Amino acid sequence: MDVTKAVAQEATPELDNDILSRMIKDVTSEVLEQEAPSGERKDPTIDVNAQPKVTGERVPQWERRSFRAIHGILKSQSKDHQEKLDGLRTLQEYDRQTRSITAWQRDDEDNYAAETIASSGLSKRVQKRLHSTLTGPAGEFALPKPFLAELFVYIETYGHARRLARVVPMGSKDLDLKSIATKPSATWTGEAVLLTESDLALGEIKLSTNKLGAITSITKEQD
Repeated sequence: MDVTKAVAQEATPELDNDILSRMIKDVTSEVLEQEAPSGERKDPTIDVNAQPKVTGERVPQWERRSFRAIHGILKSQSKDHQEKLDGLRTLQEYDRQTRSITAWQRDDEDNYAAETIASSGLSKRVQKRLHSTLTGPAGEFALPKPFLAELFVYIETYGHARRLARVVPMGSKDLDLKSIATKPSATWTGEAVLLTESDLALGEIKLSTNKLGAITSITKEQD
């Protein structure tokens, strides 16, 4: 049967010749590649730093790394020896994956963290503090930046203690704060009576960070 006549009879929409040519070329190349002997197949060089073109929804790599890290931390604290070893291996694998991510992946994660904080609706002062926390002295964290950014935003938005307490940014585990040790006192006095001198005395207190946590358990079936 004449292909041209068949297309005309079916009244199909007109196709773009360039697109059709590329499709035929791709299919032909794929068939020839499959039919060729294994020794003659091409082995194209892959640029690991090139950003791949991905269509559709995909799970970000930082989400997978976050899950593996948390899963590994939980299992590494297990009393079961084998589970503890599995958890430590998971953390080692997580560390290897974190160090091997490409430059464009790191930029994507930084941009995601910045957008998360910018769209949080928090005050500029709080946003600045969150950014300073994400860009610490070492610049490396146990968990990916996007995960920490979302976690920090949730804490600031929904944490009752966080909203009611006075938040003090800590650059280290201990922080020296100035305080008033003795306040001036006011007294009732009579006519032509000298006032008692009362001085203001300053002191120094040390603020130390401490963890507040809780632990629960899950069954092996849930794991």
